[in-house]
Amino acid sequence: MPIFEHLILNGRPGSGKTDFINFVRSSSFEQRRERLHIGNFIELDDFEWLWEKFLEDDVWESVGHRRLYSEKYDGGYLENDSPALLEFLIGKFNQVIRRDYLSQPAIYDDYTIMLEYARGKADGGYRRCFELLDLEILQRCAVLHLWISFDEAQRKNPLRAHPLPPQSLTRFGGEHDWDELTLGRDSGYLEIRGVKVPFVTVMNEPEPAPNSLAAHYESALQRLMQLYQSRQDA
Repeated sequence: MPIFEHLILNGRPGSGKTDFINFVRSSSFEQRRERLHIGNFIELDDFEWLWEKFLEDDVWESVGHRRLYSEKYDGGYLENDSPALLEFLIGKFNQVIRRDYLSQPAIYDDYTIMLEYARGKADGGYRRCFELLDLEILQRCAVLHLWISFDEAQRKNPLRAHPLPPQSLTRFGGEHDWDELTLGRDSGYLEIRGVKVPFVTVMNEPEPAPNSLAAHYESALQRLMQLYQSRQDA
């Protein structure tokens, strides 16, 4: 049964990305491969690299230098206003995937590399992220977008284990370019740098019940795999 090589998982904060990953992780290998088209999966979440930069700022500050990437905010951190740091995080995806996975082609026989992130329009949106990905990575990508409104993202933010500061929630979950990028379609191909990137949008508002996740995602991923396999002929 075919599996995705690179699966991009994106959507506003609170759209259900963590629930989706937990659902995939709790599924047996056979179910993942046969019904979800996901193998043993490796999750790359750019928030982990962003958090490292916040901690590096603490070190800079502790030795008497100015913070480079963030400011402290209500017991946590607030990233700076420049989109450069967020572009750097896409560069980290490129670096890690080239170094650890593309250099070992056989890994794709059994593994799916999952890239997780959220982006707002003010930082270039999802289009900018796709444009910054290495071409070889992009050519092997499929995109599962989990859609919720900004109102829903705001409603769910206080329920998160680590709520985002209001500024960050607006930055990553306010105005975004997904509907513009997809031309309002719920599935098809994104035209990025001459590459046809297959995508499916899953509506997660209202929030799906935990016992309905299998039915909710299986059909979407099966449709995405159809597009993924047909992308060279599209």
